[in-house]
Amino acid sequence: MSAYELARTLVQPSHALMLLAVLGLLLLVLRWRRTGLGLSALGLGGLLVTGVLPVGAYLAQGLEARHPRPTSPPARVDGILVLGGFTAPDATCADRHIRLNDAAERLLEVLVLARRYPDARLVISGGGWAFAQGCSEAEQTARFLARYGFDMTRLELETRSRNTFENALFTYRQVRPQPDEVWLLVTSAVHMPRAVAVFERVGWRVVPWPVDFIGTDTLWHLPAVIDLPRRWRELDLVAHEALGLLWYRWRGRIAG
Repeated sequence: MSAYELARTLVQPSHALMLLAVLGLLLLVLRWRRTGLGLSALGLGGLLVTGVLPVGAYLAQGLEARHPRPTSPPARVDGILVLGGFTAPDATCADRHIRLNDAAERLLEVLVLARRYPDARLVISGGGWAFAQGCSEAEQTARFLARYGFDMTRLELETRSRNTFENALFTYRQVRPQPDEVWLLVTSAVHMPRAVAVFERVGWRVVPWPVDFIGTDTLWHLPAVIDLPRRWRELDLVAHEALGLLWYRWRGRIAG
């Protein structure tokens, strides 16, 4: 694990709260009773609250509302671009079946849009973490679509990108969109603010087409009490995007 991956893991709220609780228990063993109890209560209490209540979903609403879908679908679309991030991070082309994660709606929406706009170019952008294993996420997606009879002559792959900034930069250089062309950008709604800002930074005006909303489920239901991992994943995702916006702004990858 690289230093970047370690830092990214530690700043996730669920991991940070867990580490806080473990540190508190360790201090209790070392007889730092007051400090240990305080840290343990803070960590475990935070895990309980964020696991039972839809905190992540509430916080996601602000990000997801920035770039809604058009009220009416465009009459003409020249291209459809979907960003990777919907496969398991350790998946490879040696896998017999593609392994999808919680962002799988990105891929499913592409199938719908491809049928609605049969003349539009279709681009899958993503090297992903599997890129280091010699097989990009875009290539995995192509194999998946080929198995289900998709018209592969329409498909264009961008296979080098490993993050949102590279998605925009590498795909822009490869596709060379014209100023008057209409391109739909498909990605998760919570990720859309960062994605749109980056694409605008490289000079590509896209039409946001968000999917995979998590901010719609903000009601507390009794069955959700036992679905702690889901609530923690939602909170971690929102924190990842919020920190990503700050990081990209600091690096000059998006406008301040």
